[in-house]
Order: sequence, then structure tokens, then C-alpha cells
Amino acid sequence: MKTAFIILMVFLLPPCTLLAQSKIDKAFDKIEKRIDKSMEETKKLAKQSEKGAKEVYKEVKRDLSPVVKKVAKEAREIFEIAEKEVKSADRAVAKRKKQLQQSIDDDSITSAERKELEKKIKAVERQVEKLAKAIREEGKDLAE
Repeated sequence: MKTAFIILMVFLLPPCTLLAQSKIDKAFDKIEKRIDKSMEETKKLAKQSEKGAKEVYKEVKRDLSPVVKKVAKEAREIFEIAEKEVKSADRAVAKRKKQLQQSIDDDSITSAERKELEKKIKAVERQVEKLAKAIREEGKDLAE
């Protein structure tokens, strides 16, 4: 009985093993096909998403372009006005400085008054410089 069983196993085992192996191979092939199909669908969706994103970007750019141009134009105008104001302030300071310098040069004032006037001149110059610097920086920021 043992020999019959062994003979039966020797003849039947390889075909059963081959059958099982072929079913396993078929299952793996189906899985690979599904994976490949999913990858292709994912690639298609990615391309569609990319196209959609590009279209949205173009639309937003087209819609915002006039607004950006208008804001930039207004910023330039503000910067030009500020520059004119700085130049005007510089001229006013120069004029006032000249007046104060003439007052200092007069012999009618004392040295203490002269020092006080010089301090005022320097203080006004520093304030105008700070204002001009702030306006220029703000103008550059707006222009960008």
C-alpha cells in the first residue's frame, strides 16, 4: 500500500504542483495588469490635473494682470509725488539753513545762540534725511 501511495504521489504530485503554479502565475498576471491599468489611469489623471492647473493659472494671471498693472501705476505715481515732496523739503531745508547760517554769521548773536541754531540746523537735516530715506524705501517696496 505504501508503494502504491508513493507511486501515485510521484505521478500525481508534479501535475498538481504545475497546476497550482499556473494558477498562481495567472493570479499574479491579473494583479500586474490591474496595477499597470491603475498606473496608466493615475498618469492620465495627473496630466489632466496639470492641464487644469495651467489653465487656472492662465485665467488667474489674465484676470489679475489689469489689477496688478493698475496697482503698479498707482505705486509709481505715489512714489513720484513722494520724490517731489522730498525734493521740495530739501529745498526748504536748504533755504532755512541758509537763513540760519546768515543769522549765525551776523555779529548780533551770541555764541550760545549760534550753537543753538547750529543744533537746530543739524536736527532738521537729520529729520529730512530720515523722511527722505523712508519715502524712498517705501517707494521701492511699492514699485516691486
